[in-house]
Amino acid sequence: NFSGEFPAHLVKSFSRIIIQGNHYSSITAFEDIELSVCNIKLNDFNYEALVPLLPNIVVDTLIPVNYASQNPTLGLDTILVTEPSIITIEAGDNHPNTIYEWYHNNVLIDNATDSELELDITDGSSAGIYYCKMTNPDFPELDLRRNIVKINVDISVSTNDLSEKQVTIFPNPSSGFISIEAPFEIHEAAYQILSMEGRVIRNGILREKSEINVNNLECGSFLFRVNTKDNSSVQRFIKI
Repeated sequence: NFSGEFPAHLVKSFSRIIIQGNHYSSITAFEDIELSVCNIKLNDFNYEALVPLLPNIVVDTLIPVNYASQNPTLGLDTILVTEPSIITIEAGDNHPNTIYEWYHNNVLIDNATDSELELDITDGSSAGIYYCKMTNPDFPELDLRRNIVKINVDISVSTNDLSEKQVTIFPNPSSGFISIEAPFEIHEAAYQILSMEGRVIRNGILREKSEINVNNLECGSFLFRVNTKDNSSVQRFIKI
């Protein structure tokens, strides 16, 4: 689990360097050293981070660098879209000559060949899993992959009425019960509690007291949605 920068320029008296299976994400250039083994596989290097070792990779030198099989770039991510939006996803590498192939639900996206993927999301057809495959002729042994981004689309989660008819939740944060107030009639209104990714966790009907027990929810942030015939409102609350 070592991470950060590996200071290769400080290595003077070793013949074998094996840092395979860590989380190093950058490295300095070697200076005046002869190595029989340099294994940096399964770290977090992208093409740009390997530039200091490019002379050793391109030229047949005394430092054989095994740099294949790096971990995916960037981290897993989940995005909830509740209103028409433009979302940009980064591949995690900007080294020249890199070839980018973006995928949506394992299907190649036509003409998506840049280091960033811009999505104009207006409906649920854009929901799903996105990732990027990368190759670069400067580093022929390494195929990179951008970690998965999951996009959940629930346009209906956004507030549909343009007035100031917003639900109020208190106390917020809460560890037990939350009370609901609204400037419109909510008795017998349907409600939902959703995760921040848009997954419905609970649904029910608001009664006269408009008080809901959230004690059994995990700690974290949630969305509370109220739907009536004429109004829809969503508020975020925190369970502690």
